[in-house]
Amino acid sequence: MLQNSDKFMKHADFIIHGRIWTGDKTTPYASSLAVKDDTILYAGDTAGEKEYINENTQVIELGDKFLSPGFTDGHAHITFAEKKVHGGIELHGAADLPGGYEKVLRDYLLSHPDEKFIYGQGFNVTDFGAKGPDTKLLDDIFAGIPVCIESDGCHDMWVNTAMLKKAGIGKDTPEVENGEIVRDENGYPTGFFREDAVSLIFDHFPAADVNSFKKAILTVQDRFLSDGITNVYEPLVCRDTAELKKIAYAYHDLDHEGLLKLKVRAGARLNPEEDVDLFLRKLTQLRQKTACEHFEINGVKLFMDGVVEGRSAYLRDDYSDEPGFKSVPLWQQDKLNEAALKILQKGFHIHVHSMGDAATDMILDAFDYAKRQLKLSDAQFKDLRNAITHLQVVAPDQYKRMGALGIIGVIDTFWHFRTHSYYYSCDLPFLGEERAGTEYPVLSLLKNDVLLSQASDWPVSEPNSPLIGMEIGITRRSPGHPSDEPQAVNEAMTAPDMLDMLTVNGAYQLGIEHDTGTLTTGKKADFIVLDKDPLKTSTYDIHNIKVEKVYIDGKEVYSSSVQST
Repeated sequence: MLQNSDKFMKHADFIIHGRIWTGDKTTPYASSLAVKDDTILYAGDTAGEKEYINENTQVIELGDKFLSPGFTDGHAHITFAEKKVHGGIELHGAADLPGGYEKVLRDYLLSHPDEKFIYGQGFNVTDFGAKGPDTKLLDDIFAGIPVCIESDGCHDMWVNTAMLKKAGIGKDTPEVENGEIVRDENGYPTGFFREDAVSLIFDHFPAADVNSFKKAILTVQDRFLSDGITNVYEPLVCRDTAELKKIAYAYHDLDHEGLLKLKVRAGARLNPEEDVDLFLRKLTQLRQKTACEHFEINGVKLFMDGVVEGRSAYLRDDYSDEPGFKSVPLWQQDKLNEAALKILQKGFHIHVHSMGDAATDMILDAFDYAKRQLKLSDAQFKDLRNAITHLQVVAPDQYKRMGALGIIGVIDTFWHFRTHSYYYSCDLPFLGEERAGTEYPVLSLLKNDVLLSQASDWPVSEPNSPLIGMEIGITRRSPGHPSDEPQAVNEAMTAPDMLDMLTVNGAYQLGIEHDTGTLTTGKKADFIVLDKDPLKTSTYDIHNIKVEKVYIDGKEVYSSSVQST
């Protein structure tokens, strides 16, 4: 009787036939995938599926469609969307539209006349000259309504006079370490804030609660699922510990309510001025209380520097248009070394923002220090899953150091082309031809044994479809534009390598590869169905591939046909 029960338990709820890319190196393709409950029973040829079928098993034919593991976004700020609860102006690409920024801003006010506080995101700092935008345009349009708009890179803030008054910011407001209040010739704030100075504004945003974060997560989840994203790493850049706690409980509660479909791992930001021991003690407690099936804080996020367009990326050599200036790091080396050691001792990995090569030197030195102090082998240190993201200006000697330390490169291919707004206006004049021409290496890292994962840094990249990022990673040109001048075409990836980055490697980065990332027996049934095979599609048409279905834990959580009806 027990044997018969065991045999019945092996019968699949459904079996899918078609072109199935498993992500598994030993058996990369299958023609049959059998699923029961939330688990893959079988992935192989159709001849081997017979023992998993009975009269209750549904058989689904893919036809000419393509099935793969779900995509991972290795760095996306899901809960940034909470700010849009208070009103969300979308300014990505506004400068190229008829009427430019002014029309988009005026149209928003016309459609939201009763807003008491307005948030927006997406303006390009280079559209406003060296000193950035000022209050005038926002004052003319919004009068006494406080308005705060983040740049497309989310490192700078543009506000109006009403917001300056709300925040109590004036001529006598002291500067913020690692930030800048841009001022006019008389010392008065112009309405533009760089880097950590934006905290002066964030401190006066309307208070968020757990429910508003839950609403934001669910809103972003819907759009991520429609892009085939099933796993996300979220760097939690919070105002304070109280906000971090609200976000963690929002995820925790949604999971227990059965509403969190995405599998999310997160890293909480540690600032240089914080008490590391106290931070880790609180973070360990929060991790223990909020860890659940689909969410866990398993890392710590560090910022090493800012961004090239803000002249805050920390470089080995001078900015080309400003001799003698390299910018400055956000950490001092000794403090960084000790912080890295303590973080790893507490069982968290480290996820690092680094744009400049000098900033990357510092974090690699800190990793070297921690590895020596912990007396770990190369393999043991690699398994800690430490990662560096963005990696805009990277020196060749750093490729080998990253590979030797087992550091994961979390790569934003969405930025790896020249016709975006920053290359000619910022990168080329600020970095010079040699550094700008070789920025954002990818293949060089791969050749030096650096495991690579794909990321969007959403909402910095908008849209953030992984298939758009995949095409750019292969072509180093803007999507669908083969005649564009490529950005460092020698760094271009192959389609199979990009698919690995989006699936197998992404799951490894998050530390969930034992459950997902490949389609093999015993793993969770997390997969997507595309209308075309990206490994066979014309390269410049990959961005047009559509996600038709998404399954997580064996359940259909998105269908394009349902969305369109």
